Amino acid sequence: MSKKTRFDLEQEIMECWTVTKDIETLYEYIGDHEFFEGMKPEHTDKILNIMIGMSQLYEVKFDKLFKTFEECLQLNEFRDVEFDNYTSTEWDQAFEPDPTAGGAIQEIVDNRDTK
Repeated sequence: MSKKTRFDLEQEIMECWTVTKDIETLYEYIGDHEFFEGMKPEHTDKILNIMIGMSQLYEVKFDKLFKTFEECLQLNEFRDVEFDNYTSTEWDQAFEPDPTAGGAIQEIVDNRDTK
């Protein structure tokens, strides 16, 4: 199993955020589907209001989570410890411009494993 990175964490946070879309989908389903047509209006309103509240609550929680993630990035909480062992000279020598990139844009290729 490969080691997860901050990019994996960010992706997983973003995937969790879809729970608010799922709640909105259920909200529309309950509001529009014929199965729920016979339900008393006060029951439907109560259920739909709870779902709106849940969606808003999760939006707030995910906003807070993502702000914490961004703060950790600024504090360099996710630095790659493996790279901390390299001196600046070793680090500079570990990478070289990709000759196939061409033009003004140069991609960087990690050559540490090939030297």
